[in-house]
Amino acid sequence: MAVNQQQQAVSALPLPPIFYQGYTNENIEKGRAPQPPRPPKPYEPYSCFGFNYGGPNDGQIVPPLETQNVKRLHPQNYEHRRELIKMNHSLLCAVLDLLQILVTSADSPQRTQKLSDIYLILIHMQHLINELRPVQARDALAAMMQRQVKATREAVLSITRVMNKAANFVNKAICNVNVTSATNSIYPTFIKTEVEEEKKPSIITDESELKNELMCSIIDNLDREGLL
Repeated sequence: MAVNQQQQAVSALPLPPIFYQGYTNENIEKGRAPQPPRPPKPYEPYSCFGFNYGGPNDGQIVPPLETQNVKRLHPQNYEHRRELIKMNHSLLCAVLDLLQILVTSADSPQRTQKLSDIYLILIHMQHLINELRPVQARDALAAMMQRQVKATREAVLSITRVMNKAANFVNKAICNVNVTSATNSIYPTFIKTEVEEEKKPSIITDESELKNELMCSIIDNLDREGLL
């Protein structure tokens, strides 16, 4: 009881231990700083911020009944389901006995004893249920991971469907671009040939005019020289 009161009196933000004052910069430089405390041995109790730790039951999620000063009703090696069923039957019988006592003699000392028995049975049932909390936590974690895996697979399938649709759209767009480019590459050829054919007569006409002018100039020169 005194230990519990001492633990309850500890502040939520306790001060550092007093021996930290020995670890000043001067003491550390001169080698006068105290040696650090040795680590506790396995199962050796120790105190930290006003709370006691260690011991053979350290690390257990649910402390044994003996550490809580509770009388054990079930053996050390037991099956939780079987013991819970037995305690449930014992609890029903104890409640019926208490009702019988209240009907016959409400002031009987057996009433207090029967209430103590019911309280003890309930403590044991709660203790057995708490010991199954790790199993419940593992099952809950497994169920949560299964839901996450299912959701991830559904998301992957949805993304795959969207990617397939996008790939189909891209392929259709590429096909349309190829058809358009092929059409454009055919039409300019015909246009070019038509333009060239239209330009050919003009080229020929220009050449004939040059020949005519050349012949006229030659005749004029011969005429001037009196050769004609």
